[in-house]
Parts: sequence; structure tokens; C-alpha cells
Amino acid sequence: MRFESYSAWRSPEKVYLHYDRSCYTAGETIWFRGWVQEASALSLLPPSNFLYAEVLDQRGEVVVRVKIKQTNDAFPGCIELPDNLETGFYTIRAYTLWQLNSPDDYLFNDRIRIIGGKKKEDSPKSSSSDIAISFWPESGRYFAGQSSVIGFKVVDNLGRSVDFSGFLVSDDGETLEPVLTVHDGMGAFSFMPEKGKTYSITDASGKKYPLPPSSQEGALLQLHIRQGRYYISALGYGGGAASLLVRDAAELRPVSNIDLDGKVSTFVIDNSFFRPGINHFLIVDSGGQIMAERLFFVRDTQAPLCKLEMTSFLPTPRALTEAVVSLNKPDGTPLDGDCSVSIVRGTLKNWQQSDGIASYMGLSSELKGNINKPYYYFDPDIPEKERDAALDLLMMIQGWRYYDLEKIAGRGDFKIRHRRELAQELRGTVSGGRSSKIPENYTFTFMIPNQKMMHYLKVERGRYFIIDSLDFQENTEMLINIGKLPRGKRYFPNWDGDPVAGSHIYKPAPGYSAETRLASPTKNDLAPGDTLQAAIITASYGDDDVLVFGRSYREDLTTYKEWTLIEYLNVTKPMFEYDGDNMYNRNRRRSTSFSDESDSDFGADEEDDDRGRVRLIVEDNEEAWWSYDQVRLEDLRTLSIATQADPVYGGDGGVVYITLKPGGLHRYYDRDPSLLYFVPLGYQVPRYFESPRYDRGEDYGYDTRNTILWAPEVVIDGGRATIEFCNSDIPDFPYVIRIEGMAADGRPFSRHCIVNPE
Repeated sequence: MRFESYSAWRSPEKVYLHYDRSCYTAGETIWFRGWVQEASALSLLPPSNFLYAEVLDQRGEVVVRVKIKQTNDAFPGCIELPDNLETGFYTIRAYTLWQLNSPDDYLFNDRIRIIGGKKKEDSPKSSSSDIAISFWPESGRYFAGQSSVIGFKVVDNLGRSVDFSGFLVSDDGETLEPVLTVHDGMGAFSFMPEKGKTYSITDASGKKYPLPPSSQEGALLQLHIRQGRYYISALGYGGGAASLLVRDAAELRPVSNIDLDGKVSTFVIDNSFFRPGINHFLIVDSGGQIMAERLFFVRDTQAPLCKLEMTSFLPTPRALTEAVVSLNKPDGTPLDGDCSVSIVRGTLKNWQQSDGIASYMGLSSELKGNINKPYYYFDPDIPEKERDAALDLLMMIQGWRYYDLEKIAGRGDFKIRHRRELAQELRGTVSGGRSSKIPENYTFTFMIPNQKMMHYLKVERGRYFIIDSLDFQENTEMLINIGKLPRGKRYFPNWDGDPVAGSHIYKPAPGYSAETRLASPTKNDLAPGDTLQAAIITASYGDDDVLVFGRSYREDLTTYKEWTLIEYLNVTKPMFEYDGDNMYNRNRRRSTSFSDESDSDFGADEEDDDRGRVRLIVEDNEEAWWSYDQVRLEDLRTLSIATQADPVYGGDGGVVYITLKPGGLHRYYDRDPSLLYFVPLGYQVPRYFESPRYDRGEDYGYDTRNTILWAPEVVIDGGRATIEFCNSDIPDFPYVIRIEGMAADGRPFSRHCIVNPE
């Protein structure tokens, strides 16, 4: 019952992001579409309406963040990269607020490379001659005298998968059988261990890799799949009884009771008993302890089939190209749905996501650790028998993280810190300065000037406020005012800030290095306008940087002159947040979480915290932020921003330096501190990818598009959709096309292909 309750009311969400490529120059735009899906089919919660997408630097700090509002069941958006980024690998991350109730690994994250103006020193190259072998008995353990299956994985000291062949040997020198990897450094072997003996795998040089010792107690599970039927062998030791269970993302169901008497019990279950996706056999004792477990994957026999047909594709600049996307059931019945389509130049064929929406939602989002090329297991161009054999090895070796049974059983904390974000809301406090007394008898006024919205409320007694059911775009200014109070009293409103994920360093995938990714052949006949190719070459092998990037704040003072200083910092420095009195660097500030389950949690007193405070320096003097929060950039003479502490002025979270134009602006010194001005993170105003149509007479300068087409919402009606676009001026073929989408019944589909002109 607890598992079903968890599936219904606590089920995590999954987020997948399809973006156009995985290599950019600083200042370029990342085009993406996000999807949000329930992890459990039994969830009774409404899906989140807002998605956060951001880019993190090598220190795990956010350099740019956007918020996307759902439209037509999709989350299309873009991230405009700052032009002052250094060359290196970055993390692109996406999540809903509901996902922040789970560990960071549940958030979508992937690696991208950005070519910037400063060349990063190459990290020291490591030798990959040494290998490590990890062993994974089929159900967690094996026993002497019982036929046993052992999975294993071989990696080098960079964490990359390595092919291996050797022999299984016993401690008395007997060679039992050859062992070898069959896919991505993974393999398996079966044998009958003898009591009192130990075993190892030896390589060609004679080096031994010992197996873990056999178990003396516990249970064993073995699974064989033949013609759609599942044969499960189970046995246990120690006396008493245990239960054989099967679970998926929705339910935990009993199969049978077994006796722990050392005798094998065999069960046969038809494929129709299981839900598609990852399933899990368990043997659980009477105390609820897991004695043995085995993951396995059930393919969806009704998974949509997506195909792409190029109906017209000429190898000439600016030629009109046409393609047809088709979507059908396995029996050929047409399906409706929608998808996103990205098309990039051939130079970028090695800079693509290794995942797809089908493989991510059904596989890589649910398994622990890194999976190398997860789309392989769903690629229709690879024989299914070959994919299934590799997938079963993966199930033996990678653990399942959905869900933690110990927590569900009541031995863990499932405190809900964030609700599902269906509408925007603001939270904060009203205080009497340093007084701990709860404010009384005041007027609380909330205003959104550009929406001509104003609400006020007479408050008899209260400290905490929640303003919900809001709908506001990015750069929306907001005001909260506390009315005049008798006898000189003053109350001060404070905003809690945006509830977004904190900084986090994600480990790069094994072997994900500039050396390996840039070793692919390059074209030498590209036009001079091929700046991305030039950047990649010089960033890795050249003596000098060809491209130079750098933010000119002087230019920004003109470009964004009508923006307030707070608006500008909110957009260009997403790690900064303003609470109405002070500016903080969220990546260095102590995080405080509130429970949505209890108002008393929200009302807990919090002591002042100076960590992460950003200092404002005006004309070489430190000033209060609230005195300048409404100053506009057109009133500034100079502006400089640092996200690190200054050796002179300090500032744990950074320093912002400004000088004012001659002639005043002293009105900003006199703002009433009971008036709170702030700019929360609003949802992104829709932006559209510019794709010139030369066949319609449109005329552009030299066309050097790296992304030829980005179409985030392609509707498939009656099983078909037509795509049209024009080639760029650079004849960089073949094109790389990625299609990610959902059928009308909620089933995901992916199609990745490389196409050449006629």
C-alpha cells in the first residue's frame, strides 16, 4: 500500500531536453524543447506547467538560466549564451521544481562544449593501459554448488569501456572457460563454483582479477527469457519463508512465496504480466529485507515507429530541401503526434546528444551511473536481438534508482520541499527590522506595474506571505509596499528569492574529452565563414585563438539602457538574486528549504546570513542595494561586475561597481525601505529560430548557419508531417537530423539519422 501511495502522490517527474547540438561558440543560442513526463503511470498529480533550463560552468555554477511555460503540451525555448565564456565543457541542466524533492541525479543533465575567447589548458593526458574489472553476480550474490551467472564490466583508468578477453581460473590453477566482453565493455559467464575454492579472471599477461567470494546465506535469482515467456529460478538458505515480488515504476506485486530450504523453485510468467520498461524481480524476507534482485527490461510492442524520407535534397547552396516524417504503429496504422526536429551541418555530426527521448524516458533516466550511448538500445537500424542481448547485460550491471524501497517502507525522509508548479507564486516575509515581534495592523500592497495590477490587504497580524496564481514573463518588475504606520513604526517586506536548484558539479561521462571528440576528420574545403570549425581546430591544436569573445559592459549600457540595474543583473547573472534589500550570489549563499506540507515549517525563524552577499560599490563607496535598485542603465557612466570576492572591497558573493553620469540621480538614495522592488524569474517570451526561405525570395548575407533548421513543434497528422528548409551557403554534407517526439497516446519516439544529397 505504501508503494502504491508513493506512486500516486509522490511519484517523481522526468524531464528530457532535445537541443540542436552539443557544441557552440560563446554568444550563440542553444535551441531546445523540453518534455515533462510522470515516472509512474499511476500518478494522480497534475503535471508541472513550468520547466527550468540552465547552463553550468566547470565549477558547477549557473551562468545562464531560463524558465519555460508549457504551451501545447511542450516546453520550447532557447538559451542565449553569454559571449564572455571560456572554452571548455559545460553542463546543460533542466528540471521542474517538483524534481528538487529528489537527489540532483534525477535532474536532466548532459555535457556540452563551448568555444570561447580564452583557451583552457588541456588537462594532463592519462594512460589508459591499466584496466579495472567489476563483477556483478546475477542477483547480487552466488553460491557454491549452484549454477551461477556473473556479469562483468571492464573500464580503463579514465572510466571508458574497454574490450577484453581472458579466462576464468580457479585458485588451484585450473582453467575453466574463456570469458570476453560482447558490448561496451560488458560481458557475462556462467559456471558451477565449488565449495572452498576461489576464482579469478586472468588476462593474456597473466594478471588476475579476483571474483568476490561466494555467499553462505541469502537467496539467488536467475532469469531466462524465451519466446516471450519469463522463466525465474529462485532459491534461498536459512530456513523460513520469503516472497518473490515484481515491481515496476507503478506497482509492487506478489508472484509467489518460496521456502528458504536450499531447493530451487521455478516460475513461468507470460510477457503480458509486465508493463513495458524496467521491471524488477525481488526476493524479500519476512522482515522486509531484500535478499536477491534482478532487473530486466520489457520492450513496448506498441512503441511508435518513426521514419524519415528525403523527397528533395540537392547539394547546392540555398536549394529548397523537403522531407516527410511518418509515424505508425508496428502494424502500419498511422499515428498522430508531435515532435521537434533539429538539422545541423556535417561538421557537427560528432557533436550530438547520445540519448533520445525514447531511451531517456525508458532507460537512462532510471538507471544509476552513466550509460554510454543509450540510444543504441533503441536504434531501429540495429537488429533487435543484438540490442536485447546488450540490454540484458546492462540490466545486470546498472542499478535501478526508481524507487528506493527502504524509504518507501518508512525508513527514510520524503519531506516535500517543493510543490508541483502549476502557476507562479512568490513567498516572503514582513519584519520589523531587528525586532522578533510579529508585525501587526499594517496594509500590504502588491503591484505589477506593467500589468496594471494592484492588490492590497489589511493585515491584523502576520509575518509570512504567499502570493500565488500569478502569470508573468521574464523581466517583470514587481513592488510590495507596506503602508504608513502610527508612531513612526516601520515594517520591511522581504522576498525569499526564486526557488531554483543550487550549484552542482556533474561528473563528465567517462572518456568525454576534447581529444577524443575532436579526433574526427574535418573538411578542408569549407568557406572562410565557417567560424565554428575554425574555433574547434584552434581551441584544440592551434597556437593562438582565432576567435576572441568578451562582454563589453559599455556597449550594454547603450543596448539595455531602459533596463533597471536589477533587471540587467537578473538576466545576465542568474547566480545573483535580489531580496529587496540585498543582492546575493545564490551559488555561495547558504540554502534554506521550506516544507510545503506545513505552514509551521514556512514560519520558522531564520537568522541573518551574510554568506554570498554581493557588494555594490558606487563611486568607490559601498552603498545599500535598495537605494539603487531602480536606477536604469542609461543613468550609469560605467559598470563592472565580478562574481568573485574583491581583494579591496571583499564581497563573498561578488562585487558590482558603478559610476553615475554627472548631474544627480540622488533620488535613488531616498527610497522608502518599506517599498520592496524586485524582478523574479519569469517565463521566457517565445523566440523563433530564423530559417531563411530563399525559394520565396528572401535575401540574406552569406549564410553560415551551423544549425540548418530547428523546428520545436512539428505536428504529425494522420501519420505524416512535411518539413521544408533551405540549405545554407556552406556545402557541408551530410546533414544530421534528429527527431524527438510523443505520439498522441503518450508513447515517446526518436529517430536519428545522417542524410546525403541526391
